[in-house]
Amino acid sequence: MARLQDDATFGLASTSEAGRRAAVEFVGEALEAVRRLGTHTSPSAVTALELHAAPVAEGNRASAAALAESLMEISDVHVPPAPHGIQDEAGQGAASGVLEPASLLTAARIRECLDAAGTGTGTGFRGIKVAADPRASVEERVATIAQTIALIRQAGAS
Repeated sequence: MARLQDDATFGLASTSEAGRRAAVEFVGEALEAVRRLGTHTSPSAVTALELHAAPVAEGNRASAAALAESLMEISDVHVPPAPHGIQDEAGQGAASGVLEPASLLTAARIRECLDAAGTGTGTGFRGIKVAADPRASVEERVATIAQTIALIRQAGAS
């Protein structure tokens, strides 16, 4: 996420083609580093790589279509089938403490991700990251988590 400080268009969900391409290349570099590590240790040395979509979905800076395109490019070139996770950077853009209107996280999106992950044996792990604005109060952070849990339940994933 530090790359966003230097380039606000950087991210897998970026509507800026240059920002999106830079993020896809960055993931490719990370996956290559994981591969190299595996040759020096064990192929199973790294079991997961967490990706952050970025940028925050404000205005027209990010879109689900751009994120989907990035993930397809990454999976076509680099990644064997693996378990999926769900993440949303809710609350990063304002100290509202609840999922922002621009958030891409919805019950339907949660259901889509779970359906895509399937019921394979894998790890059985399902994760969701909830990130509130650093200026949010404890009460606002708890409200963000509660709203996220409600979306998970609405998606039938509890």
